[in-house]
Amino acid sequence: MIKKIQKSNKKSLKLLNKVDFRLPYQVLIDDTFINNMNKYGKRYKHLKETFKSEPKLFFTKCILNKYKSLNKEYENDISDNCEMVKCPHTDKSDVLKCLSFVFRRFNKNHYIVGTSNKEIMDKYRDRSDVPLLNFNKGQIKLFINTEKIPEKSIYSTEATKKELERLEKIFGNDKQEVSEESEKFEDVNIEELEVSNDKEPEE
Repeated sequence: MIKKIQKSNKKSLKLLNKVDFRLPYQVLIDDTFINNMNKYGKRYKHLKETFKSEPKLFFTKCILNKYKSLNKEYENDISDNCEMVKCPHTDKSDVLKCLSFVFRRFNKNHYIVGTSNKEIMDKYRDRSDVPLLNFNKGQIKLFINTEKIPEKSIYSTEATKKELERLEKIFGNDKQEVSEESEKFEDVNIEELEVSNDKEPEE
């Protein structure tokens, strides 16, 4: 089971590059993710093992308030590694509402959402621009929607099969031989050219 998850995470890391995610990866974690990390004794080093690098961790003010309200002793855990993402909420907004603000249009900061909340997982599972880092039963799994990721780069210089078929219909597929002599241009003396001085008859 563990090897299967590791293999899946490795594949997901490669897919991240296709949607312009770059090092260091930025992970926006919620209170449920932090709680489960603490419950299973996981630390920052376990996230480094998952990403094969050192990710940057973030939470919003709403997430921190939610976490602090449920955990009186929240020091010396993974939350110490987090930076604050600003949100406009003055009241204690629920985490789902806060994340909806962060990703209200698109994921411009390329955050990966770390959560153990099923409702959040279901909300962002279909979005290819919001990868998910799910913590479940002591295992960390990276999930990214592959259905909307193009197999080839949009900047590919190679013509697709469909494009080639379209060009063949326009220009035909008959091959014409080009002689070596046709590539040579005859030198022309401009003084030998005959220029007509005749004017067009006036109406």
